[in-house]
Amino acid sequence: MSNLFIWPPPKRRVGLIVVVPCSILAVEQSLYEKTIILGFLARALAIFRVSEVLIFVDDECRESDLNVITDVMNYMLTPPHMRKKLISRKETLRYAGVLPPLNIPTHPSSDERPNALPIREGIVVNVRGRYVKVDIGLRSNVVAEVPKDVAGEVELRVGGRVFVKMVEERSLRGVVVAERDIPWYLGFKVNVVYHVNSIIKMLKRPRVFGLMTTKYGDDVSKLLSCGRDVECILVLFGNYRKDFNELVGRDASNILSSVVKANINTIPLQGVRTVRTVEAVYATLALVNELTRYVEISD
Repeated sequence: MSNLFIWPPPKRRVGLIVVVPCSILAVEQSLYEKTIILGFLARALAIFRVSEVLIFVDDECRESDLNVITDVMNYMLTPPHMRKKLISRKETLRYAGVLPPLNIPTHPSSDERPNALPIREGIVVNVRGRYVKVDIGLRSNVVAEVPKDVAGEVELRVGGRVFVKMVEERSLRGVVVAERDIPWYLGFKVNVVYHVNSIIKMLKRPRVFGLMTTKYGDDVSKLLSCGRDVECILVLFGNYRKDFNELVGRDASNILSSVVKANINTIPLQGVRTVRTVEAVYATLALVNELTRYVEISD
């Protein structure tokens, strides 16, 4: 029996961070098209268990596009049963209805029993001492105990977001757990980066493996230079016209070349003149996912 499919999926031992420029939306003309593209991007990040996506504000970025990216990504990451309470109506989300569901472990289906996914994310609706009532999308709120060692790490306030482990399904009782103690992949974080120096600092860390995608790069055998002592792989993507190093200027590009461990072309002999960022993300992360799987299972 193959063990290549496990649900809920495990957290990565080797972190995976993706950097995409805000200008990936510059080629799209309408909000509808931008929303569709972001839906495909978010799905790719979730499929390959990306830990964090950094939206780089390059010189070609439009502020309106940055707002669309962050709003759409945060909308998709929010569990469906929590969206009405946490997300207000915005113009950037006009076409949210066309977005594909992420279907990550924190997004249970409406007909899924509590014991099918024993830990769910919810919103605190009442706090009373060491107990909270939490809306986790079931017929009634769950009463959950807050252990002392967890109390300082969660949002114990009305409107706060917490993870609840079901203890008794029939009586809807549970216990609050810290995110760090959950062994499953729970989705990716979204952060905005305004200066390339922040990315360079990350790449300079000794156990970070920097990887730049470029049509002028080497073949994927360069990925094999990623040693087993790596804690995180950071992948840099460009936009529809320029590689990432071409977006940051000559000085920063020279520094990047000294801290990036590998420049690779994950679509050799491409059949189209240009590969769009979302297409490159799927091709690249599929290879990185396989590489890190072998690294992790061989430990």
